[in-house]
Amino acid sequence: MRFPFSRRTDYAIRAAIELARQGDRRVKRHAIAAAVDAPATVVAQALADLVRGGLAAATAGPAGGYVLARPAGTISVADVVAAVGERGSQRCLLVDALCADGPLCALHGAVTEAQEAFAAVLAGATLDVLAGGTASRPGEASPQPSLIADISTF
Repeated sequence: MRFPFSRRTDYAIRAAIELARQGDRRVKRHAIAAAVDAPATVVAQALADLVRGGLAAATAGPAGGYVLARPAGTISVADVVAAVGERGSQRCLLVDALCADGPLCALHGAVTEAQEAFAAVLAGATLDVLAGGTASRPGEASPQPSLIADISTF
């Protein structure tokens, strides 16, 4: 399922999950890019965001690489999104204008509620859980039933 994230945020989430899978092992940027099937240049930008956001640590040199800066269970997808600086669209769905530029449209309340619910699910989705499971298709059993069920409602 695709979400309205930028490509950079998408790769940062995937890279963070890959770092969680690797535990305390330092991983090179190219290995992360290969593991998440993403261009190394974009992964490098996403990893820089994670480092600036205090979610990952980088060590230079032959024995260097990237590792999570704190336990995976304390880092949520919302933390990763914030580290990248993703803000989402502020455009109204009914009128071609920014939401704050005029009176509230008929969908404003519903969209706001959906965004808040989505943000809450991302805040509860920690890297340790995501690193240990695989997603399933709708209707199939899921290794993280509440997380996948909550996200798939959007």
